[in-house]
Amino acid sequence: MVRKKYILLFVIPFYTGFNAEAAERINPFTPLFKNNSAQAEDIKRNKEDINSLLNYDISQLRLAAILQNENKRFALFEDNIGRGYIIVKGGRIGSELYSVIDILEDKVVIKNIFGVKREIVLDKESDK
Repeated sequence: MVRKKYILLFVIPFYTGFNAEAAERINPFTPLFKNNSAQAEDIKRNKEDINSLLNYDISQLRLAAILQNENKRFALFEDNIGRGYIIVKGGRIGSELYSVIDILEDKVVIKNIFGVKREIVLDKESDK
């Protein structure tokens, strides 16, 4: 009896490192949200807007509207160039560091760090 030997050959394809299908696929390791300069600029501008409200004097701000949802009220202040700022109870406003004590239906009660209270009445003439 004659024994035959068989040699199994495995064909290993030559890897070039690039194929057309791999170029079309999305890299799973890239971040979903890129921190590009436009987003960073928007975040920086929003922080400046919040801080710029503290640079105004109370006389330069106008109470434009009072907004309300089910459980909270918001006061919308407008500066002399027409930019709007939304303030909630406890927020800081003005260069004299006023704190919003209460927001009522037609006015906002504020108090500065020395304890002096003021009321800012809603400007009914909002159709300028």
